[in-house]
Amino acid sequence: MATGIKTRAFLVGCPRSGTTLLQSMLFAHPEIYSFPETNFFLSLFGARDLLTMGTTPQGSVRKFRELVRSIMELLGVTEYRRRARAWEPMLLLPNFYVATRCNSISLRHNVKTFVQIVDAASLKAGRPIWVEKTPDHLFYVKRIQQYIPDAAFIHIIRNGRDTVASLVDAARKFPDVWEDQHHQNLQFVDGTSPSGKVFVSGRSPALSGPL
Repeated sequence: MATGIKTRAFLVGCPRSGTTLLQSMLFAHPEIYSFPETNFFLSLFGARDLLTMGTTPQGSVRKFRELVRSIMELLGVTEYRRRARAWEPMLLLPNFYVATRCNSISLRHNVKTFVQIVDAASLKAGRPIWVEKTPDHLFYVKRIQQYIPDAAFIHIIRNGRDTVASLVDAARKFPDVWEDQHHQNLQFVDGTSPSGKVFVSGRSPALSGPL
């Protein structure tokens, strides 16, 4: 762990479950640094491709790509398209010194570079704890743990009916942004629960504190 960094945390959960609200509350703490969603691991590990590969006319092509991706991940490498997609948002985030995207094919080196950049931004702000909030990183908590063993996770859980109602409402009001996201979140993804440092927070009027 970098000198001065106390905790690296990932805030995950279903979209529309309160992750942004909780992020804002955490960021108000003088020791916690946070920033806009990066989608870094979602892009690097190809979660979007995995979730949608059976829902398009190119499903067989996507399945073949997924097979290739699985083999590459076993070898610890990633393709250019995924690296480019992962690093593109990072170039636009304020306070992040990203002189150039990581050009290595190594997954471990890409993750290490990501951590170094966020560590540097957090320490520059004088905050020893950082929280990365991308709800869909929930699908890859085990992979993140594989490359960042000391990572902590905050999994927020909102009442299921309220979350679904909010997703449907968002898809109706902003179809260009939320319709695809709404369908993705109807997919069942098994084996996403992380082990180790996991904090579960409940959002419900009936709750006075974390679950």
